Amino acid sequence: MSEKSRLRIVHFLRSEPHTFIEVVRHLGISKGITHNHIFNLRSAGLLNVHFFFSLKISKL
Repeated sequence: MSEKSRLRIVHFLRSEPHTFIEVVRHLGISKGITHNHIFNLRSAGLLNVHFFFSLKISKL
């Protein structure tokens, strides 16, 4: 959690799930970098990802 963007993701997802694109827009960084942050947060057990018609991400 030393990376500011990862902390911003967790805070953004705290109240409700959001799509991947909503997270990208909120952060204002590239899809690739956002994907890497989400991958690391998922690997650490801090996020769940739900696949629907669009990708929804929520905090554990």
